[in-house]
Amino acid sequence: MTDSKTPPKKPTKKTKSKARKTARPKPDADTIIKTNNNPTIHARNKNTKLAAASSSVIRTTPKVYSPQYLDSNLNFPRDIRTQNAWNRNFYVTNPIVRSAINLHASYTTGKFKLVCEDKKILQFFNDMLEKMNFTNTLLELSVEYFKLGEVFPYAELDEEHGVWDYIIVHNPDFIHVSVPSPMDRDPIVTLVPDEALKRMITSTNPIDVERRQNIPPEVLLLIQKGQEIPLDNFNVAHLKMLSSPYDTRGTSLITSCYRDLLLYDTIREAKIVQANNFINPITLVKLGSQDYQPTQDDINQWQEQMLDSTGDQGYTIVTHGMVDIQKISNAGQTLDMNQDLETAVKNIMTGLMVPQALFDQDYGSYANASVGLQVLKGRYRQFQNQLKKWIERKILEPIAKIQDFYVVEGGEEKLIVPTVEFEKIDLKE
Repeated sequence: MTDSKTPPKKPTKKTKSKARKTARPKPDADTIIKTNNNPTIHARNKNTKLAAASSSVIRTTPKVYSPQYLDSNLNFPRDIRTQNAWNRNFYVTNPIVRSAINLHASYTTGKFKLVCEDKKILQFFNDMLEKMNFTNTLLELSVEYFKLGEVFPYAELDEEHGVWDYIIVHNPDFIHVSVPSPMDRDPIVTLVPDEALKRMITSTNPIDVERRQNIPPEVLLLIQKGQEIPLDNFNVAHLKMLSSPYDTRGTSLITSCYRDLLLYDTIREAKIVQANNFINPITLVKLGSQDYQPTQDDINQWQEQMLDSTGDQGYTIVTHGMVDIQKISNAGQTLDMNQDLETAVKNIMTGLMVPQALFDQDYGSYANASVGLQVLKGRYRQFQNQLKKWIERKILEPIAKIQDFYVVEGGEEKLIVPTVEFEKIDLKE
């Protein structure tokens, strides 16, 4: 008997089991990882995915501030003619500007008198000024001075009697002023012929023909050539309100108010639009419903119906309930700009050198109003001194020389020229 042996099993090779490493979970955006005691916060949100993206940098030029090139200043005029046109328009259309200019002109030229020891010479000059209507002319000069910042009075001489005949005020739009050198005392003033003067030269109208006979031939020749006409400094004067001592032309008070006048007009235009919207609101007509859809003919018919009702206060419409008529206006939706308007008015009055106490007696205290009036009186005296020099040097002194108003004192001849005295300004009258 043989023993049947079971074949031995092959030994199995023992394998070392390696521990599976698990990946560490990535922290969320709110997870704080401390490394070397320095906490850092992930900037990536847990819901975002990393993706390659391109980026670009845009650089813009920084805006440089310059008061000359502000957006609101770009609309302002740069040449004299356009500035004068703006000033004339504001004087005519703006009540604050007109009242301020007239106030300055009336108070500065209200009352004056000539003073002279020789009564005959004093009477002679008083009669000459009265024939010239000098008081009204002086008021016109003052209005032009404060309105445009400069005025060019031209005195016409009556050579036969040796007196001034009249004074005209030249339009500064057609006046050219030049100073040859800083050492010259008197500027060169020339008149640029306007279109009306050019037409008169070639006109066959009997009235123009008669007017040409009073013009010197050399002046007619300059006008025909289109050249400037020189004005003699003996006759013409230039009164100007200077911003700088070296300016050749004057600057108006209104110029400093351009920005606030622009705001003032813009607010007024907005108020006019709002008022028109209140008076004439938009009419909205709705036709139909879910059960009724109007045709185009229905819409056209109602459009004609609403147009016919315009302007008819007793117009009555009787129809079904599928029509809805509404009036749409800006009631309760308008922007309150009263405070901005008050600020603009205050700045305008400040620029025009007018204390608000002159227009509003309830404004401020008596002490503040009194200080403002005193400052205004000082400014008036400055202009009165300028008028005084012009009258004495350009109006009275040349005629005194022509009339030979001399007296001998101490063996020397002395010219007798009356002096001008303005009466005391009382702004409380």
